[in-house]
Amino acid sequence: MSTDRRLLYKLILGISKGDISGVKDSTIGPVNQARWLTLASRILRLYCSPPDNLGTYVEIILERLSIFIIKVYFKMYSAVKYKNTIIDGAKHLFDEIQLVKTFCTVDERKVANKCIQNNAWFAHPENIMIAMCGDQDREIRQKGRNILRRLLNIKEWRKEEERRRKELYELPKKIKIREFHLPLIDFDAKDYCTMARIKFEKLSGPYNPPERGSFAVYTLNYQGPTKSQEITIPPVLAHMRAEEMDQIVECRVTAEFECHSQSCERGVATTHQSVKRRRTDESQLRMALSTVGAREEMSAKVTVKRFKDDFSKFL
Repeated sequence: MSTDRRLLYKLILGISKGDISGVKDSTIGPVNQARWLTLASRILRLYCSPPDNLGTYVEIILERLSIFIIKVYFKMYSAVKYKNTIIDGAKHLFDEIQLVKTFCTVDERKVANKCIQNNAWFAHPENIMIAMCGDQDREIRQKGRNILRRLLNIKEWRKEEERRRKELYELPKKIKIREFHLPLIDFDAKDYCTMARIKFEKLSGPYNPPERGSFAVYTLNYQGPTKSQEITIPPVLAHMRAEEMDQIVECRVTAEFECHSQSCERGVATTHQSVKRRRTDESQLRMALSTVGAREEMSAKVTVKRFKDDFSKFL
């Protein structure tokens, strides 16, 4: 556990118990744009010992910020660090929506939901399908299997449709790079499986669809309800055959891909520092590369003891 995370953890525990004497004189590091741990620690420190000249309105805002940090921000930060695979990404996003709905006021929810919508990549139906196939619940895995089998049938039908077009001397459809747009979230969804807003369109082609009354599934994009994107099999599961998809019901999918990593935080922090200190693109790139090189050289010489995170009280 890093020093910043440990300090914020102790501050939250002290506020919960009503005693922050153990961390009252601790030094808080500089504010980092990649992660707001130090900013959250400063807000909680100010909340515990506010100056005398603060107005009533500022005190209310400070209290609301502290509640958000304790009930929403740090709880989700701990959950992402504890369960950091791509299978848990959609669940984390849904849990965050529920926490905001529970602990935030109407005006606060408008601000928080806008931020969630702008970063709702794990609400995409493809990521939701990955979470469903790796869920602990057998019924949810069965629903995920059924969706994958339907998409597989549509994929095979489109290949056959393309072959029929060539036989009929028609020009084949242009092959485009698969687009991945930001989906439109349903904030009133009851579970993460129905979090993305979708629509259906009937399949039509030179020969009959794979199933009677088959529909192609489209997700509504955040850029506007009129724009949509057809849902396909997630790239992580695209290698699976029909027989392997049937085994998902009994044996859930596991994936080693992370939904969040510390290296991403360090990359954002390094980029932010280089942008602040250098003006031209070349100088910013040189500074970022030199920082990364020095960090790798130092890590090769020094052995850092790693602490296992224990956030069971907040999960």
